[in-house]
Amino acid sequence: ETMAKGDHALAMDFLDMRQVPEHIADEGPDLVRKLRIIADRTFWMGPENLSIEPEGHSDDGLPSYRDRVATISTPDGPVDLLLQRVPGDNKGDFIWKVSNRTVAEIPRLYELYGYGELGDKLSKLLPHFDDLIIQPWQMVMLIGIVLVAFTIAWLLPRIIILFLKHRKSARSERIQSLFTGPARFMIFVVIFRNYFYLIAPSLKVRALFEAKTLYIAAFAWLLMGLSNLFIGRLVDRMEQQGNSNGALILRPANRAIKGIIILVAIMVWLDNMGFKISTLLAGLGVGSIAVALAAQKSIENLIGAITLYSAQPIQVGEFCRLGDIIGTVEEIGLRATKVRTLGNTLLNIPNATLSNMEIENISQRQKILYRHKIRLRADSSPEQVRVILVNIRKLLEAHPRVDPVPARVRFKEFGDYSLDLEVFAYLKTTDYNEYLEIAEDLNLQIMDAISQAGTRIAVPTQTLRMEKTSLLNAHTVSETQTRETQ
Repeated sequence: ETMAKGDHALAMDFLDMRQVPEHIADEGPDLVRKLRIIADRTFWMGPENLSIEPEGHSDDGLPSYRDRVATISTPDGPVDLLLQRVPGDNKGDFIWKVSNRTVAEIPRLYELYGYGELGDKLSKLLPHFDDLIIQPWQMVMLIGIVLVAFTIAWLLPRIIILFLKHRKSARSERIQSLFTGPARFMIFVVIFRNYFYLIAPSLKVRALFEAKTLYIAAFAWLLMGLSNLFIGRLVDRMEQQGNSNGALILRPANRAIKGIIILVAIMVWLDNMGFKISTLLAGLGVGSIAVALAAQKSIENLIGAITLYSAQPIQVGEFCRLGDIIGTVEEIGLRATKVRTLGNTLLNIPNATLSNMEIENISQRQKILYRHKIRLRADSSPEQVRVILVNIRKLLEAHPRVDPVPARVRFKEFGDYSLDLEVFAYLKTTDYNEYLEIAEDLNLQIMDAISQAGTRIAVPTQTLRMEKTSLLNAHTVSETQTRETQ
């Protein structure tokens, strides 16, 4: 209580100055000031440190006339702060005082845990307030450290930003955003924390920083900035390659990564604050299982969306066959994919279902197959067939929109009522409307070739034949169906 009141002269009565070296004893009441500073910076001091028994602690392994108040760690090993029972003013009385052994250690301990040369000068110039955990001189030094740290943290990123300013790109803008935000704050925190010891903070002040709140916040912000930079670069690359679906899934993925970073940062901070993080993790684990079971279908659809975005079997605007469904993909969402069918209806297919369906991407074909069977009249002559084959081959070779390999036409087989030719070729287009236009032109020219050869396309017919039978002396009508060409 006397030390707390700042009455160092009175507190000298509680120091055992017997056999203390003269150069130490000459410091007088300043020894009490130094002891108070050492105590403030190294251990918690209160009545609970002392025994309520007049004889002191009997089970601490020390002589009966000594008690240990605290132990201070030093580079040379631990140092005990001791109380010693010494004779009082009256004969036969004993009182407890700070041990002369401990008093002799005060100068050395102060060199390790004192204010330092600058702190001593400032603490003597500025007033001292017992109720403040940070004294005025410490506040002055703290403001100075903050200003220096802020100046350096502002200058270093500024130099990098000036270097990047001539580069006009989305990547350079994201790098500038990284350095003006999280990187600048991280530099400030590192400098501030490394030089915070200059204010010689007390144990109470240091306890406020034991949770490393600034470090955790700066590191989490820096990780989120790096996530923005990395994901943004991937999005740019995918958009340049025409992969808009991948870019769509990366943006919500970036938000999910940031959420995980914030969650981990909060858990680390709580652990530093002394909370039992294992209990919290166990609770989160049970809660996560319950949420996962409740949202099973939603999670399946989300995973299906990730599969569609990553594998890219389809993209928005493409014409596809999805199982038995034919239509145009209008939107690939996180839950379902919207398809505009040939009947102009809008169909929503859950992503989990779609990822397991057989997908035929019609829009991604490089060319469209032109394959038709031409049935000539069965009475067409071999010469007529040869002329037609030659003319169709010339047509396929000369047409600019027909791929010459493997364009072909062959007399394939004899049909029931016709001579069958097969035309096989690929048309150089992926637009179905343009394909119809080219196919129409080819069909008309093939008709011209058949007409010029002097024959026609076979058409199946039915013939009704009526016969008169004389043996039965009656008219018997028999119907037979035969196929012949006209």
